[in-house]
Amino acid sequence: MENHKSTLKKGIALWALTVLLTFTLMACNNDKVDYPEGSIIMTTTAKEVTLRLSGSDDIQIHWGDGKKSILNEGTFLDVTEQLKFSHTYSSAAKRTIYITGKVETLNCNNMQLTLLDISQNPELTALNCSDNQLTELDVSQNTALKFLWCYNNQLTVLDTRKNTVLEELRVSDNQISTLDVSQNSALKDLRCANNPIADIDVSTNTELTVLVLRKCQLSNLDLSKNLRMNSLCINGNQFATSALNELYKSLFNVPQGQYAFIDYTENPGSDDADNSIWEEKNWLFQSCRL
Repeated sequence: MENHKSTLKKGIALWALTVLLTFTLMACNNDKVDYPEGSIIMTTTAKEVTLRLSGSDDIQIHWGDGKKSILNEGTFLDVTEQLKFSHTYSSAAKRTIYITGKVETLNCNNMQLTLLDISQNPELTALNCSDNQLTELDVSQNTALKFLWCYNNQLTVLDTRKNTVLEELRVSDNQISTLDVSQNSALKDLRCANNPIADIDVSTNTELTVLVLRKCQLSNLDLSKNLRMNSLCINGNQFATSALNELYKSLFNVPQGQYAFIDYTENPGSDDADNSIWEEKNWLFQSCRL
């Protein structure tokens, strides 16, 4: 009898443990959210958020607290032709926002974002996710992107090789050490200041008009293929005198009636480099803080 009771108790205990484990696994599975196909997903820790976007009429913003906004609830902005949406949470906490519908332009800067997934929205042509806390940003599926602003985040890598129609890239104030822009032949405006970049090749970027490389770690730069430049910021790098002279020699001759500006200051060789090289090519000095 005692053995029977003991066996029964063990059986009940085993059954209870199995039930508990089953419910635990179910709870874990319930934590996983399956977002609708094509969603843009972002995680924020802010109490108040504001984003701007444009796209198809069926766009919906799900704020992560049970509330949502539809497109006609936004405030139209004449300057950008986007719609502005603001939302306030009951408290500052981690929440996931997801947007359904085809989004063409998205401005989600300064939202305390720690995650942004745009991989399912290939129609996106412009993205501004600057002033956030992003450590990763995958734009490999966004082949229609023309404008990408992601400055002042915590990015260490950014791969834009699939973004072949990209015209403007602003990635300053991150932690990026290498940047391959060889496939971005349409690029006109490249700003990557305050990154530990020691080398960059812009020979295929023949449409460049603005190049900001302020406070990187560059010691050499060839601009002989960049014949459209009108603003060049290389101040605060590691250029020696000889390297600056070679860079100056690679600059194109600015035609009469046109203007091109350079800031070469705060380099080891700045004081001794031959400024007459760029002056004779009709370049002008202008302090750069872009």
